Amino acid sequence: MLEKQILNYFFDVTLTALANDMSRGQQVNGHRILLQMLAKQYPDFCIASLAKSASLRNSYQNRPPIGLSLLWAFGQGGLNDFSVGLKAWQDLFLPIIELKNYSKYVIQYLSTLLDNHTSLENTRISQDQLFAMFDLINNKKNNLSKELSSDLILQLSKYKDIFFIQSGNKLQVTFNQIMKKLPNQYLSGNSLDPYNRQAIATLFDYIDSNWDIVSKNLKWKSLKMTVFSTKKLVGKLSEARKRMNI
Repeated sequence: MLEKQILNYFFDVTLTALANDMSRGQQVNGHRILLQMLAKQYPDFCIASLAKSASLRNSYQNRPPIGLSLLWAFGQGGLNDFSVGLKAWQDLFLPIIELKNYSKYVIQYLSTLLDNHTSLENTRISQDQLFAMFDLINNKKNNLSKELSSDLILQLSKYKDIFFIQSGNKLQVTFNQIMKKLPNQYLSGNSLDPYNRQAIATLFDYIDSNWDIVSKNLKWKSLKMTVFSTKKLVGKLSEARKRMNI
């Protein structure tokens, strides 16, 4: 235990040394190698001191070469541990996604993280994490370029697929929770809510694609009422889109 604590401290010191030496124009390849080796053996080092790491990132975020190098180091643990990578992305990458010099790298890291762990049995996403990711991404994407926003939504789709693959028989619970969120949030003032458009589209697409299976478990009266209610919402949505020339 003491040895690990010492190594963790050494990891933090090396992170700071990486940034400081880069600011002086010195070579930092040795720092990179050490950080990579430590993160491979102890992935949790990358998220063990989130407050300190965020402070270090903030200190150098106006110097992109250093800021990007720090993000690279923060993300090394995620190459071997999905939960570590996801935590690093949410706490250290996502807060600066709207900064022009970092947007593309932040999205690329999430793509790499999801692609590397999609088929692994130890990759788990809870329902709370799924909803939280929906909210996080939809709160951020509107301030990105159209291309980057589309790339981010693509990663959300990958994330959603991981949840569905690993969720087993819990889909009914997820369905109910999403439906509870829809009525009061479907339209947000004079703007359309892409979160709910995506959510409801996903639900009905899943039902349509798996009709032979899900039809046996559906209550027809409830389904009919749901479809009629959704039809009304879609009508309102269509009218709103026309008024807004979307």
